[in-house]
Amino acid sequence: MVEIIEKLTSDMLNSAHEVILDAFGPDKPDIALRFLKFSLEKEKSQVFNLLDFFILKKDQEIIGVMGIVSLGYDPQEVGWVCYPGVKKKFQNQGLGSKLLVHLVRFAKRRGIKRLYTDTSYPPDGIQARSFYTKNGFEPSGEMKDFFIIGQKTQYFVKYL
Repeated sequence: MVEIIEKLTSDMLNSAHEVILDAFGPDKPDIALRFLKFSLEKEKSQVFNLLDFFILKKDQEIIGVMGIVSLGYDPQEVGWVCYPGVKKKFQNQGLGSKLLVHLVRFAKRRGIKRLYTDTSYPPDGIQARSFYTKNGFEPSGEMKDFFIIGQKTQYFVKYL
């Protein structure tokens, strides 16, 4: 079984979107697909310092996706992990960590010094928080009612 990490291309959009839906559930369909599509457009540089997605293939099947975003108003050395996901049947095999290692290397080459991510509190965020801390991220704060009213979001940072 061969695993390959590649930069997202337009012919991979639907498969990458399916991975996100499988990993996160169907409640984020529109915005995830818009982010994936926008990452392929030239105009992204007007809004983002950086917006790229990578896919993980195993035996030619797209089973993972992870993006990096640096917003135009953020300092250029700040990046955010965006829509990280591995299909459920492939989780807990170290594949998300492989994608994250690739993303960190890419971020370093692009001048990113701090990589942030966020996750919701239980029940949804337990597995994600464990994943991030296992991969060298440290808790950096929390916010209530930011994405969803009544839900806390925890933020993590990794210094590169």
